Amino acid sequence: MAFSMIKDGTVTPRGSTGQLLDKGIVRLDELIARSLTEVRLRADPKLHIESDYVQQLVDQIALTAKIDAASRNQSLVIKIEPALKIEADQQLIHSALFNLIQNALKYKRKGGKIEVRGKLIEDNVVIEVEDECGGLSPEAESGLFKKFEQNHENRKGMGIGLTIAQEAIILNHGKIECQNLPGKGCIFRVSLPKIKE
Repeated sequence: MAFSMIKDGTVTPRGSTGQLLDKGIVRLDELIARSLTEVRLRADPKLHIESDYVQQLVDQIALTAKIDAASRNQSLVIKIEPALKIEADQQLIHSALFNLIQNALKYKRKGGKIEVRGKLIEDNVVIEVEDECGGLSPEAESGLFKKFEQNHENRKGMGIGLTIAQEAIILNHGKIECQNLPGKGCIFRVSLPKIKE
């Protein structure tokens, strides 16, 4: 309907109808990306290993995430060591990080910031996504990576984002964990093996 109104010239693409259409397209893109990753995890769990800079991977996600953040009066801050590289299945890692960042945007209160950090710690590339969701209840913490679990009043989505992220990271020989900061927020921490020199 929004597209028809823009096409007919009833409204301009820059108005609220255009913004509504833009948000719908972003959501559709998210749904397709998530669905394709989930299908691939089930049907073709074979890894397609490539090396890439973490900054480039996160920048691809940040293009749409920053628009989403701005619409909620949030800021998305990226702090990644420029030389940081991973050797992994780029599609799966992209999907995992995308889900973590979208999750942070979804549960973060209006205003404030989400921070994405990347650094090398010993033999691991560590990527952290920190939000200001207010922290997790014990029930939410225990069911965090369970499929279709949603322990928050915001029920948008299907409750599979963190499950997909966990499966994708484990398949790439990494681990994912959540550090609860009661009253403040959460830090999702992904650790992946560094590239062997």
